[in-house]
Amino acid sequence: MFDGIEFAFAETEQGELVSCTATIHVKNRSHPVVITEYMVECKKNTDPWNNMPHRMLRNRTLCQASRVAFGFSGIQHEEEVIDVTATVSPMPAEPLKKIAAPKAEEASKPATDDGGLAPTEPGKTKAGSPQAELETLCVTNGHTFNTLQKFGEESGNIPDASAMTGFAEVPTDVCKRLLRAQAGLLKGLELVKK
Repeated sequence: MFDGIEFAFAETEQGELVSCTATIHVKNRSHPVVITEYMVECKKNTDPWNNMPHRMLRNRTLCQASRVAFGFSGIQHEEEVIDVTATVSPMPAEPLKKIAAPKAEEASKPATDDGGLAPTEPGKTKAGSPQAELETLCVTNGHTFNTLQKFGEESGNIPDASAMTGFAEVPTDVCKRLLRAQAGLLKGLELVKK
């Protein structure tokens, strides 16, 4: 669906780089996606940033614009990965344990992160389906369909999320994509939940 990209740089009168704007044209959209990244927010004191500031800012802008235009999640520029792991979530001392499915009595308890609405009724998703796997992942981590729906709407990762009423309606290919990016999905759900 990609239909072209344009970059525009903004500089001060003294020629200092201020920002880079990417305009991505997508065939099925009436308006292009326009994203601006600012030098003061992106620049690092490294050789690439000091020697090739225009190229580095263009690359950072391309990453962010692509995420927005095409709903990519879980994709980060290598500098962003370093920033996130260094400042937000250091690696745990021991390996992460696999999350077990909730016991029957726990799964039937209503979740409360969305005003007391309970998760999708058991049995609405077909056992063993990607939708059931997505539902189990969300519910075992304290999220309801409403949280997933809000995440899908805000991030653009679930097309037509606002029209859906439960996990069973999430398209299989979308479920598989979200399940492949579990860590990013769970972080996104936590941010939406706050």
